[in-house]
Amino acid sequence: MSNPQATINRILHGTLIDGPGVRIALFFQGCNFKCRYCHNPETQNFCRACGACALTCPTAAVAEHGGVDSYRAERCVHCYQCLKTCPHHSSPHYRTLTIDDLIKEVEASRDFIDGITFSGGECTLQSDFLVSAMKALRKKFGDHFSFYIDSNGLIEKPHLSLLMDHASGFLLDIKAMSRKRHRFLTGKDNKLVLHNAVEMAKRRLLYEVRSVLVCNTTAIPSEIIASATFINHLAKLNAPRTLRWKLIPFRPEGVRDPRAQEEMLISKEVYDNCCRLAKRSYCEQNIITV
Repeated sequence: MSNPQATINRILHGTLIDGPGVRIALFFQGCNFKCRYCHNPETQNFCRACGACALTCPTAAVAEHGGVDSYRAERCVHCYQCLKTCPHHSSPHYRTLTIDDLIKEVEASRDFIDGITFSGGECTLQSDFLVSAMKALRKKFGDHFSFYIDSNGLIEKPHLSLLMDHASGFLLDIKAMSRKRHRFLTGKDNKLVLHNAVEMAKRRLLYEVRSVLVCNTTAIPSEIIASATFINHLAKLNAPRTLRWKLIPFRPEGVRDPRAQEEMLISKEVYDNCCRLAKRSYCEQNIITV
């Protein structure tokens, strides 16, 4: 019998911020955005075995030729110098995960979790595995767990349709409402993202929309108002299911570009002003601030 595989950067047990309740979050390797403010740039690309990480590893956890195949976990002290060194926004730590492996991970935590969240990177780039995983987990555990997908929304229609047939809900990052600003932040257009948000809402599958507030880009009145207008529309389609809107201030942690770290940062005053404007434009009790 076929046992599909996925490429996983890491697995987080017991997370409280990746969907409702206590969850297992799987962070997939690979992304179709190149966000300027990415906090996990090591999840963007696949290892090229260039050897740069091996030269800086203090414990020789990565062999001379570098790459995923040369990683020796027993020697790793988790200093993450390899991630800081990698010129390709990748990591020697990611690994292959099968459906059987995933079932074992869930089985070990089944009494302590409410569900599984597929994240990344961009997990929907491995949509065949996601569909197979949700089918297998539901067959094994019945309706004991919910399955959520954390996505940037850039998903082609055939893949989205299949994912919506099996997912319990979506957490959706909308990087910007303006197409120009979206391209500036991610390198990609947002037309398909916004279209897919509507499709998810029509199926009452939107759990949360998230906005990262960036200085002079998304932390401005026009973006907040445009976002609120769109999310109000989504909320009506998504009803009676509640749609949360999470406002996140840009944080420099993990961002590689020192210039971006400085230029994108917003003050508490700017963040608070954005939150106040959002609460005047959308149902306050459904807005999540940090």
